Amino acid sequence: MPSALVAENDGYVVYVLNAGNQVEKRAVTPGRMAGEYRQILTGLDGSERVVVVGTHKLTVGMTVIPATLNASQSE
Repeated sequence: MPSALVAENDGYVVYVLNAGNQVEKRAVTPGRMAGEYRQILTGLDGSERVVVVGTHKLTVGMTVIPATLNASQSE
């Protein structure tokens, strides 16, 4: 996962979007790095829409308009 991982006082989180495009926070356990990507060991099941850009502007519960970021845009 690119820059989605956010360090907090009690661990790491990522921000995900629910079905209504509202921001939710998920506690995760990070694993190894592979280039600019980090493995996530626990906290996600793979079906989530993870926010990778602009996480510093988010608050839990806010509604956003999502955009798709392809692999070449994240590099």
